[in-house]
Amino acid sequence: MYSRSTDQSSISIREARVDDIDQIAALIETCGPYLSKHGNYLYFVYSHCFGQTCAVAIDDGRIVGWRSTLHVSTGNYFLHQLGVAPEARGKHVAFQLFAHLLCKLKALHGDEFRVEFTADRRNEAVHRLNRKVADSCHMCLRKLPTVVPVLEEGSEEELYEMTPLQGTAAGSMSLAA
Repeated sequence: MYSRSTDQSSISIREARVDDIDQIAALIETCGPYLSKHGNYLYFVYSHCFGQTCAVAIDDGRIVGWRSTLHVSTGNYFLHQLGVAPEARGKHVAFQLFAHLLCKLKALHGDEFRVEFTADRRNEAVHRLNRKVADSCHMCLRKLPTVVPVLEEGSEEELYEMTPLQGTAAGSMSLAA
């Protein structure tokens, strides 16, 4: 388990479990307009089939953050959702969830992996987060030329990828937020 103290609370990151589904769904409902809540069945699939790459952030026994990541093929991952409860924002929870994933992938694959994700072009907070994570974790962040169709009314998603900067050691990642 990954833990890091921030402010006056202690956030811990752990793999998602099936018994987290209700709390995950409730959390995602608070994360609009950029995250959409899906049916509990999808959260069951994530927790049951992709539990090793999906994670929750825990603060005082409550789930305050969620990250769903799909293992697409060897060394290739898709980060689907990254959300933080309103009361936990400003505590670097999103950074910790993303950095936790990158540390795990570096341990598994060294410098031979990539993470793709979409981000709404208007969501400046997520763009700042992505730049901070890339800089702190020695990753290359780039927008891909792929056009993402409008998948939900009002969305303006763009496709990005993160890959390790070549020559960084798997253990040299900085987790400072």
